[in-house]
Amino acid sequence: MNWVLGFVFISVIIFLINNYSKKKRIKKLKKELIENWGNSKKEEYYNFYVISSYFENNKHKNKAFHRLSEKVKIDLDINEIFKFIDRTSSKIGQQYLYFKLRTILSVERLLKFDSLTKVFETNKILRLNCQVQLSKLNSNDSYYLEELIHGK
Repeated sequence: MNWVLGFVFISVIIFLINNYSKKKRIKKLKKELIENWGNSKKEEYYNFYVISSYFENNKHKNKAFHRLSEKVKIDLDINEIFKFIDRTSSKIGQQYLYFKLRTILSVERLLKFDSLTKVFETNKILRLNCQVQLSKLNSNDSYYLEELIHGK
């Protein structure tokens, strides 16, 4: 009977320690996200093969007004533009940003996207909560989430 109480006590202590450390990590992450909001990334490696996979796999699924060809991408040096403007906090965010750079949507969809970006500019709490959730998808394995969903 004593070993059961001991086990329960140790389990509760481990739970409390894990809970405390998780809250501390989230608090630190939120502080970093607030400090880095809008700042350029420092010395990050960009693997454009996997970053462009969302764009490549959505050629026929998205009804875009226009898509930039490979030649135009090279002429405009889209990869360097991407590196300059990338402020994303997740790997899937990078994929979507690349998609947005290479895809010209209809005026209505651009206005809708603009209104959504204004929501994140004005509502800091919503932005921070979304960034915390998206930061869970910041490992290099997250690039393959798109392939898992849209792949063969």
